[in-house]
Amino acid sequence: MDAIFSWKDFMDAIRNQWKEAGKELIFTILGTLSPTLSTWGYLAIKDRPYEFNTFFQNGEFALYSTALIVSFSYLVVKESKLKLFFQRWFFYLISFLVFAVSIFIYAIVVSSTKAEPFNISLVTTITLLAFVVTVVFAFFVKVIDLVRFEFDYRATNSQGYNDLIDKFEKGGNNERE
Repeated sequence: MDAIFSWKDFMDAIRNQWKEAGKELIFTILGTLSPTLSTWGYLAIKDRPYEFNTFFQNGEFALYSTALIVSFSYLVVKESKLKLFFQRWFFYLISFLVFAVSIFIYAIVVSSTKAEPFNISLVTTITLLAFVVTVVFAFFVKVIDLVRFEFDYRATNSQGYNDLIDKFEKGGNNERE
């Protein structure tokens, strides 16, 4: 009897999951950053002077991080009874920390006044770091979510598939009745 799945098929499936997760993440990031990217493009086309910090100093990336982390955190918690996410507590911790820091930083930026200014470079650094952590988090969460191995009978050879059907029909017994 031939094996239903080979090691090569398994590795190809894993590679495909990483590619798919990468494509989805790029699409998501471009959509998330579209307000910033389009403004940057507009200012560049109009040849208007701007500082690079313009796109980060008001806590925009705290908002982007919050939106992404919440979306991808759902993938971690949606089937919490399954053992799919190894070290699930780690994903919960990262999710909570990025979420809390992003909300805190944005609240500081919005509530600051001219009498009590905030440190723009610190806000920029923290929110960009939170965004990078969120992107890495989102990638790994998506890869783990995609690894759910579903049986694809088309990937099997016909004899392996027939043997599997026979075994199923016998209720898992090796002998026919």
